[in-house]
Amino acid sequence: MDELKLILGTKFMRSIVTKIIAKAILKKTGYHVDIDLHEITAEVVDGKVHLHANVDAAINTDDLVNIIKSNGLI
Repeated sequence: MDELKLILGTKFMRSIVTKIIAKAILKKTGYHVDIDLHEITAEVVDGKVHLHANVDAAINTDDLVNIIKSNGLI
């Protein structure tokens, strides 16, 4: 059984990952999202990745309405 665990516990590492995720969302969607990453763990067991994230995100109300409309939910 192969096993690999990755836990981002330090504030420095979480801030780096947060910036990368926020930049990827902005590039992909054009929306600026403020992300606060509290905890993230990734575990690889037998070729499957199990991911757990504790995240808070904030987005402008107008942007959220545009996202919902573009996906046909309103």
